[in-house]
Amino acid sequence: MNANDTTHNVTITISKDDYNLYTAKANGVPVGSVNTWSNNTLGACYAIGIKQRKALAMPELKHQDNAAHGFTTEANAVLWLGDMLVQFFRSNGVNAKVATA
Repeated sequence: MNANDTTHNVTITISKDDYNLYTAKANGVPVGSVNTWSNNTLGACYAIGIKQRKALAMPELKHQDNAAHGFTTEANAVLWLGDMLVQFFRSNGVNAKVATA
């Protein structure tokens, strides 16, 4: 990150949405979710594209999406999603932490 970057910190919150699944937000910007998957399992996924980079005012972020599937509990899917997002932001030089899950 350089001196022109607008932020060096991201707080990730993961909470239940209107469909009783989970939505992940980074500084209030929706970036990921936990969804139903095949065979009654769950998947955790995130996507950081141009829309998210603009909303976060962080154009220096790399475009990336990632997913993990086959979780049998919501808790495991939520933890994995938080870990994936923290790793993504840290790999882009941004301090990231999960505040709620």
